[in-house]
Amino acid sequence: MLIGGCLTLWIALAPAPLIEAPGVALVRAHCTACHSEHLITQNRDTAAGWTRTIRWMQATQNLWPLDTKTEGTIVAYLAKNYPPRGAFRRAPLHPSLMPPKVGTLPPPQKVSPPGADSSHIPQPGTPPPQAGISCACQSSGEESPPLVALITIFVFFFARRPRASSA
Repeated sequence: MLIGGCLTLWIALAPAPLIEAPGVALVRAHCTACHSEHLITQNRDTAAGWTRTIRWMQATQNLWPLDTKTEGTIVAYLAKNYPPRGAFRRAPLHPSLMPPKVGTLPPPQKVSPPGADSSHIPQPGTPPPQAGISCACQSSGEESPPLVALITIFVFFFARRPRASSA
């Protein structure tokens, strides 16, 4: 078990080997100064894409200026050994399958459940109902079901408790 855990840790921490080819020494010298080889090997791009990545790193990540020959060698190495793998993302969705843009939704419609009386449906701008338990039985004067349930529970647990005899 211990050996398996150590082996897994060693594999996880082992550097992803760059492909040994002309230019690998420059890639190791310039690229791995800031990030691991894993970041290089997990990315794929064309020469133009790798050049854009270098420009982005120079503009935002403090990558130092590279002379033309060094940059050309690095880009050629990366483009040859880590080119795009084809379509690695799904095709864009057809516009008819896209959700509507914000602000283009139709206004909400009033929808009442079948058989509902519209006088019981709250309308915008009307005052809220009176505080308390709201149910159909209030108008008939009967106790509301939650209150009846609470009284039943009280009676069952407390009123029917056997009393200690005083002898």
